[in-house]
Formats: sequence, structure tokens, C-alpha cells
Amino acid sequence: MIMNEMPRDPEAISSVVRAARDDVLARLRDATEQYRRSDDERRQLMVTAADLGLSIRQIAAVTGDGHSSVATWIKRTRTGRGPRVENGHPADL
Repeated sequence: MIMNEMPRDPEAISSVVRAARDDVLARLRDATEQYRRSDDERRQLMVTAADLGLSIRQIAAVTGDGHSSVATWIKRTRTGRGPRVENGHPADL
């Protein structure tokens, strides 16, 4: 919306602001969900790579993560101790 098209009525302004806020929140939720799915897939691929014989250091070199982080995520993924999730969302949010 161009500034000269912005409504001048306080209720109309509030409505535009609420709509913008709701749009941003919906997009943030979608982006966050996509990130979670891709992060889960990434961790599972680390486990698969390790199962196929790649070393922790080799996996770390590919992912750009520290080798101790890679080892931790592989261990957590294998033992089912990944981030705590409730109703499809991290419990700490």
C-alpha cells in the first residue's frame, strides 16, 4: 500500500495494522514449520550418513557444524531425545 493510499480513519488504520500483523504472524508460523521440517530431515540425514560409514568429522565438514554438535545431534536423533515437542511445536516456545 502506498502511503498516500493509507486510510486516515483511526479504525481503518487499526484494521490495516491488524491485517499486516496477522499476515506477518501467519508467514512466520509457515516459515518456522518449514524450518523445523528441514531441520528434522537434516538431522536424520546426519544419522544416515553416519550409518553409511561417514565419520563425524566428515559430516561436520559438509554441514558446517562443529563435530561435537554433529555427534550430539546424531546421538539425540538415534535415542529419540531431540528437541522436546508438544502439539507439533517446541515445548520451550
